[in-house]
Amino acid sequence: MAAGVVLFRRAGLDWRWCLLPGLVGWQMLGLLGAYVAGRNEIQWWIGTSLDRILAGVAPLALLGPAVLAGAWAAARESQEAARLTAGGSSRNLRRQKKPGPA
Repeated sequence: MAAGVVLFRRAGLDWRWCLLPGLVGWQMLGLLGAYVAGRNEIQWWIGTSLDRILAGVAPLALLGPAVLAGAWAAARESQEAARLTAGGSSRNLRRQKKPGPA
């Protein structure tokens, strides 16, 4: 997620992609606030709710890198296609010099 925040522009994504890591951070801050404001010990909170936290945060945390990887692959594929059509395939179509009379 942290690397995605730095590299999302290179994949061709705009600022809206940053909402995904922001939502993960927002959810983690809410959970931390609930733990800090609670009357019970932190060990009790984690012991009783860690599976629910992972079930709620993990899918959202994995969605951001998945979207980034898909955009990165699509951008790489379009760059490769542009490179092939611009110069790679025309090289094979060049006319050969015909030998002159000897």
